[in-house]
Amino acid sequence: GGKGVRGVVKKRGELEWRERESEEREAHSAINSQVATQQYHVVVATVSEIYGMGYNGNGELGVGTTNNRNHTPLKMIWKKEFGMIRQIAAGTYCTGVLSTTGK
Repeated sequence: GGKGVRGVVKKRGELEWRERESEEREAHSAINSQVATQQYHVVVATVSEIYGMGYNGNGELGVGTTNNRNHTPLKMIWKKEFGMIRQIAAGTYCTGVLSTTGK
């Protein structure tokens, strides 16, 4: 925590309020939802979750396997410490994700 918090904080509640305000500003700078497609797979993302389906022979879907998922989207691996999702892209054999923290 503490991202975007400025000045001396005298009360615990004030610190929590300022951290929440900072997180809300970060959320507004991120995307609400986004879709990326390539020839063999599709990816859909919100600010905190990514789902993918289609060809996965090279691990494009980011789910920890190389099994194809042609009918049921799978939730991809996204850790909270990566930050919120700003942008996604689908390549021929990959999926790219840019977070608000630049990771």
